[in-house]
Amino acid sequence: MLIFFTNVNLLSDAYEYVTTMIGQTPGESDPLVAMFQLLTNAKIKQTIIAKLAEAGSKLKVVFCSSSLSMGMNLANIEYVIHYGVPTQASMFLQETGRAAREASIHGHSILMKFPRMSSGRKLEDTMKDYAKGTKCLREILLAKFKCTKKPEQKLCCDICETIDCIIMDKIHESYESSITDTFSDSDSVASIGDLEDDFDV
Repeated sequence: MLIFFTNVNLLSDAYEYVTTMIGQTPGESDPLVAMFQLLTNAKIKQTIIAKLAEAGSKLKVVFCSSSLSMGMNLANIEYVIHYGVPTQASMFLQETGRAAREASIHGHSILMKFPRMSSGRKLEDTMKDYAKGTKCLREILLAKFKCTKKPEQKLCCDICETIDCIIMDKIHESYESSITDTFSDSDSVASIGDLEDDFDV
């Protein structure tokens, strides 16, 4: 997973916070989490790139700036998260394009936006429209580059929700059923600790 930041100070703070929380020591040879930005040592950058390209790598998350978005073919990336709205559509697409470079991987791009994140920054009109999220996100980006969406496009964006309604109904039905079953018997209610055990750090 790559987490792109538009602010290097926020990037550093987030990296330090997460490494402290998981107990990762500085300079660890096989880390779970890494930081990649302009001032990162060249040797460390090469190590991070090699580990991202490695199929069974222990490295799971890289906190990075746009310097990781160009000139690399990282085959194993499934998730790209943007912490804040990039100023330009070209930058956003470049960073998003790190995900799903392999045809067998289904990639996900997530934009985390907050009310004051755009203040004081000059966003392109395309990125302003994208951040508002009032119409098809794919069409907004494609229009910037004078392209159009294919009519048969599936799994387009969270605005379009083009997933087959029957599938979504089944998912909701299954979820509702599991919630009802769980809370109908007080002995079967999971504790927070039980839920945390289901997730690897």
